[in-house]
Amino acid sequence: MILLSFLISLFYTGVQAQQAESVIENNPWRVRIQEDNSFDEQGLQFLKWSNTIYFVKNNGYKNYVEIVGQFKEPVKKVLLNNKEQSLNTNGSITLKVLLNDEKKLRFNIFATSMDGVEHKMQYTLTPFNQKQVEKLPAPSFWRISAGSGITLLSYRQQRVVPFSQYAITIKGSISYRIIPEKVDIGVSSFYNLIPFGSTSPKGYQMQYLGVNTRVGYILLRAPSGFRINLNAGWYFNTSMSTIGFGNMFGPQLYPEFSYIFNNGHSILLYGKFSPALSSESVITFSDNREVAMGTHYSFPISDNRRLSIGLDFSQLKISVSPNWGCTNTYSLSAGITL
Repeated sequence: MILLSFLISLFYTGVQAQQAESVIENNPWRVRIQEDNSFDEQGLQFLKWSNTIYFVKNNGYKNYVEIVGQFKEPVKKVLLNNKEQSLNTNGSITLKVLLNDEKKLRFNIFATSMDGVEHKMQYTLTPFNQKQVEKLPAPSFWRISAGSGITLLSYRQQRVVPFSQYAITIKGSISYRIIPEKVDIGVSSFYNLIPFGSTSPKGYQMQYLGVNTRVGYILLRAPSGFRINLNAGWYFNTSMSTIGFGNMFGPQLYPEFSYIFNNGHSILLYGKFSPALSSESVITFSDNREVAMGTHYSFPISDNRRLSIGLDFSQLKISVSPNWGCTNTYSLSAGITL
């Protein structure tokens, strides 16, 4: 009952420190779309927008508006500012228009009819309430996360009876975008704060402390719903107890794959394989390494906060002849990102 109450409260007060940078945030800003200039007699009167007022979204780096329209006549090609767009079979289209800090943004739509005639219309996006909005908000270059969760640790070591235990784990991270939409840096950390439920006959308990540094490069970015981040950095992991691994460290290179849904929810997958180094071990990838993978689901809970729920697995393995050891961890966490 205590564990159930903790997990329930975790979803409301806990926070998470995974490097899930690819998120969408909704702003309380709205823009109005209207026709600005027709380049022929017909223009694009057969293109109807689903709304005239749209909320401004943010992908963590840039503000943009997602506009949905419907062509009332068949067309075979559509361009947004000379870039071809995907057209659904029913004639509907979804456009993602990146915004800047100006009060008004113009963009052009080119549509080629089935008989080869090209029609062009210029549109403008302007703030919905000019009295309250001087300019569109610029997204923060900083992102801070913190969190907690339940971790199951399973430990095996030569001449030690295998055992498992639970721990309440706290996490935290901070990142900064050096080049918007391209490069960011970050530091994250975790600590098995409260160990409990050990099955060790000798009463052993483990408490690991870990620190990760990274530089991330965005391979695939907005306006695509998919994101691919490639991260490289350095990790440090050590046991704060009398048992476990001391001073494990090494380089890390790992990708993150995420998808952002139209409602602002996102899902992230990552995987990692890193060699483990120490002053006593030698580099053998099969016996000295860290393997990790996980998935996180994120959704907005306010204009500038997101709640995340995640599952993570990691395996730490090190061999210093003639001894060896291995720790598997399984974590359920929840958290908030600012």
